[in-house]
Amino acid sequence: MDEVTPSPDPVPPRGLLADHPLKVNPVIAWIYRKVWDLRHPSTRFLFFATTGRSGTGTFARILDGCPDVRAWHEARPKMDGEILVARQAGRGAVVAREYWT
Repeated sequence: MDEVTPSPDPVPPRGLLADHPLKVNPVIAWIYRKVWDLRHPSTRFLFFATTGRSGTGTFARILDGCPDVRAWHEARPKMDGEILVARQAGRGAVVAREYWT
């Protein structure tokens, strides 16, 4: 039986601070959170990440109907269907095109 090895991520994260140590520094994160709370005392965030086809679009519409709540649903990048099959088949270029364009 042939062993399948996963292909490495073809495209690294982009952005000026993508791998900067301050971005993941717990002290900086704590300070940033305290400053944010002082400037936006009533703002709270709720973030959902799912594999798709799990009702997040409906959930976003329900939440957006509530007073003082703003909800967005971002359906991209897809994490099922053709993209999942391409990743499993080791076609990293197809996956990279979906995630990094």
